[in-house]
Amino acid sequence: MNTACYLDANIIIALLFPTDAHHKNSLERVYHLNMQGTRLVTSTYALVEVISNTLRATDPSKQGKYIFAEPLPQYIRLLQNLKPNQRCEALLNYIISYIKNSFHIEVIEQKSLYEIETTNNTKIARLFHEGIKLSWIKIRTKDLLHIAIANLLKTHGVKCIITTDKTDFEPIKQTLEKDLDLKVEILTTQQS
Repeated sequence: MNTACYLDANIIIALLFPTDAHHKNSLERVYHLNMQGTRLVTSTYALVEVISNTLRATDPSKQGKYIFAEPLPQYIRLLQNLKPNQRCEALLNYIISYIKNSFHIEVIEQKSLYEIETTNNTKIARLFHEGIKLSWIKIRTKDLLHIAIANLLKTHGVKCIITTDKTDFEPIKQTLEKDLDLKVEILTTQQS
């Protein structure tokens, strides 16, 4: 099985927005990993973040602040006449196709992440149980769930997490590498 890297939502967002400070480095890193044969994976949890951020960026008050990567602008214009929930669903389908076809990023979802486990007579989805077991890691819940997913996706060859979130991941980088055997790669705007 090829080694895989889990992409945090902020990497995908950077790929979608050329105005993002991490756009160039994310493109370069994804291209390099593809050339090496490393599988790039993300989760539906990350896609929730991506869709939410993308739709907020389409708000008329943000006009000009965010520029979408081509051919996203034309597609976004087509979505404007849809009901909000239809817009979300259509954007999800488009982004899944776009990241798969443009960057070879797989969205991995497996039923076992949501299998119900029991602890102290309380039923809990495996993903959230994993998050609780990893709560000793000092990081925001949103990022903790990305770590839990990456840890559970080791069955798919995931050995690293790639993020742009230096503030939250730098302090725990060595902990993740030592205790979970998950390498953390933090892309900065200074990389080339």
